[in-house]
Amino acid sequence: MELNINRDDPATNDFITIHAKYKSLPNKVFIHDTFSGDKFEEILKDYKSKGISNTISEYLPNSTGGYIMNKKVLIELSGNIFCSYLGIDIESETFIIEEVVFYFKDPEDEEIVKEITAIIIEHTISSETKIPRINTLSVDSGTLDIHPVHCEEIDIKKNYNKETREEIKGLIKKINSVNSGLSIIHGSRGVGKTKLLNHIVMNSNRTSIYIPTNMIDLSINSPEFKDFLQKYDYPLLIIDDLEFITNSQVSHMNYFASNLIQLVDGFLSDNIQIIVMMNEVSERELDKNLINCNSLMDIINIKKLNNKKATKLSKNLGLNIKYKEKTLLKDVYNGKTSKISKIGL
Repeated sequence: MELNINRDDPATNDFITIHAKYKSLPNKVFIHDTFSGDKFEEILKDYKSKGISNTISEYLPNSTGGYIMNKKVLIELSGNIFCSYLGIDIESETFIIEEVVFYFKDPEDEEIVKEITAIIIEHTISSETKIPRINTLSVDSGTLDIHPVHCEEIDIKKNYNKETREEIKGLIKKINSVNSGLSIIHGSRGVGKTKLLNHIVMNSNRTSIYIPTNMIDLSINSPEFKDFLQKYDYPLLIIDDLEFITNSQVSHMNYFASNLIQLVDGFLSDNIQIIVMMNEVSERELDKNLINCNSLMDIINIKKLNNKKATKLSKNLGLNIKYKEKTLLKDVYNGKTSKISKIGL
């Protein structure tokens, strides 16, 4: 995680401080992991000396008018050992520690470092524990946050036409390999867009955040939203049931489309992927700013099932309906069609 606190290169300041103490180059041990903040600092208290203790703090504004507080710490431990680390969102109940470095002078001091490290790693936070992969945006006590949601994977081979499967497979590959991008998925109600979305997020290597349309002003349209996203290394933002950007008069009156593009195409864009979901539209109905976006990766139209695929799916579901026309996925599952005949009749 790149914080503003790192821009003045405090690692260099640490080196100068420690070199002045040792009168020689220090040895280093890096720990590339994430730890529970309370547990980490509690462990270090048992080894802390009355020597050097230096803290640099930063306050990052959030979307609610408040601040997220981070700190960069350098402390001297017993045995002539130093430890530096980053504390992230330290005023929250679940703050985390990252970028841990131990400095020591003599080779025999490394045994103490190993002793401390062995205790610390018992409180490692896995990426799955720290940030669930599939989440929805929410507001808790006036503060923007995310909550995990449950998604069920589906067999897309049974539920979608080959063309759709190939397009979604290509989209997932891009989401996992391209730093920033914007994708638009559209189709009639009932074609299975939400089920496909579940498949996409469960097969991406990103932290997905579903944004309800009633929270657009607190997220996409908020200038502080990018500060909130700094907590997530590779976010995938999903906006469903989005219709107003297809109306040119409305979209030119509001600044949503421009804000959307700034997240993936702006000067400060970094590692953000966005999927916009909407009902079926023609390309000429879409906001021209989105069509011309440099980071636009895909516009995918999810179509009705062809009659052979619909008939086969119906048979797999035990409904045994023979379809003669293209059909909505929803109608196949509900056993509905305007023109049907039972198989074998």
